Formats: sequence, structure tokens, C-alpha cells
Amino acid sequence: MTGINRANSYKNNIIVTDNGKKYKKATFWETAGAVVVANTASTVVMNTVKRLHILPLKRLNTVIKQENQQIYKSAIDEVVKKTGLDKNGLKILDATEENKLLVKDALIESLPSNIQKLYKKNTGIKNYLDNYLLNKMTKILIKGKNAVHIIKTGTIILNKDLMSTAAFHEMGHYINRHKSVAGKILNSLRIPATFVTCAAVTCALFKRKKADGEKTTGLFDKSTTFIKNNCTKLAFISTLPVLLEEGLASINAAKIAKKALAPAYLNKMNKFNTASWITYLGTTIGVTASTAIVSQIMDRLSAPKEIKD
Repeated sequence: MTGINRANSYKNNIIVTDNGKKYKKATFWETAGAVVVANTASTVVMNTVKRLHILPLKRLNTVIKQENQQIYKSAIDEVVKKTGLDKNGLKILDATEENKLLVKDALIESLPSNIQKLYKKNTGIKNYLDNYLLNKMTKILIKGKNAVHIIKTGTIILNKDLMSTAAFHEMGHYINRHKSVAGKILNSLRIPATFVTCAAVTCALFKRKKADGEKTTGLFDKSTTFIKNNCTKLAFISTLPVLLEEGLASINAAKIAKKALAPAYLNKMNKFNTASWITYLGTTIGVTASTAIVSQIMDRLSAPKEIKD
């Protein structure tokens, strides 16, 4: 078949492969229906896994809140001094209502330099970031619902009265970034790995399965076909840097917390960090499983169908 005829066959929704077989591509509505079914199945899987893996953390968080948080709070500064992390540039900002503006400023400093410039010069971007990111994150930190380590400035932000247990884990992230080769590598891979995850999920959902014997055309088609054919493996691999870096941060936390915490409190903190790590493990399982299910559903419902003569 000539190149022109082959091009026309694609235009007419018919695929003719080099081995002489003919396939009919799925219609728009067949593909759209498959996307809806696959996306729904993915959401069910992710929500189910999320509810299961968050249970240990919720249970432990309740127990630790009943403990004397002052024990962990008073140990924070002691650990920082004994480890010399303060001399290495580590700063800890207490996320209280009184420090609200300081917390927000610290979050602004965590933004890329070009975004910071736009934030200061463009009112629209400033309002958007304030309303949908900075103000919300500031409230979350002040309420003790999260703690963050800002890589760019070496600052840990958390409410010491409500989230002091997490301070040691965040110190573990600081050690990963500044004092551990393996930790620094894993940390630097987190953002690129996120793009790989997005590519795997997107290709699983929107990339059409090639018919038997159908060749790829062009770099983009070859790349997306490779991602589609390996989407489950890529989804799994791309979540590992976060999973491993979080685990290493908790290991570091256990080592440094020994310098200031009694065994009973150290054990409880380690359990808390383990439960937190399980949430990341759940994300790995959820992303991998949902990607596999999405790809299989799309392949079954929207793959080209062979035309029998």
C-alpha cells in the first residue's frame, strides 16, 4: 500500500498494518465512555487505598495528642543544639498565630525566584497565590495539621504545641538534603519523578493501544507508546524516590531524637513516623494499581478491533 493510501486509511478510521491486517479504531464516543469508566475505577481504587492507609496515622495521632506535647517540644531545641544542625543553617519557625506573617513570608521564600518576582509585581498572581496557596497553607501549619521543611532556606515550619512530634522527621529531611549523599539524590529526584508519574497516568488514560503489527510514527508517538506499554512499571518506579526519601528521613529522626527523648517517647515517635510512612506506601500502591486498572480498561474498551474479511 502506498504512503498516500495508508494515510487515507488512518483518516478513515481504518488501520492497515504491514502484515496486511485491518483494524477499526474506536469511535469518539467509545473512547470517551472508556475514559469515564477507567477514571471512575481509578478514583474508587485511590479513595479505598487512601482510607485504609490513613487509619494507623489517625489512631496514633489521637494517642500522641493525649500525651504531653511539651516533652517533644522541649526536646526540639535540645536535639538541634546537640546535633549542631543550628550551626549548619537549620532554622525552626514556630507556626503560631503571632508568627502568622513570618510563616507566610517563609512560604513565599520557598517559591522559585521567578514566581517570587511575579508575586511582588503582578497583583493578579499575588491574589491567586494568596487565596489558593499561601493563606491556606499558613492556616494549615498554624492549626498543627502539617509540618514542612523548606529546602531553599533550610527552614522547618510547624506548630510546636500541636505538631512537635513531626519536628524530628523534618530534621531528618534537612539531614537528607545537606548531610547525606543518598538523601540528596533521592530529594533531587522527587520533582522529576512526579512528572514521570503524570506521564504514566496520562498515557494510560489517553494513549490508544497500538494494533498488532502497527508501527509507531515520529518521536512523540514512539515516546508515548513506550510510556503506555510500560505505564504500570513507570508509575511504580516514579513513586519510589518519595517513598525512600521519607523513610530515610524517619531513620534520621530516630537517630537524632535519641539524644533528647526517653525510650518511651522515642518509641511513640517512631511509631508515628512509621504510620506516616505507610501513607506514602499507600500512595505507591494506589498510583500503581490505579494506573494498571486504567490501562487495562482502556485497552479492553477502546483498543482497535480487527476487521475480519
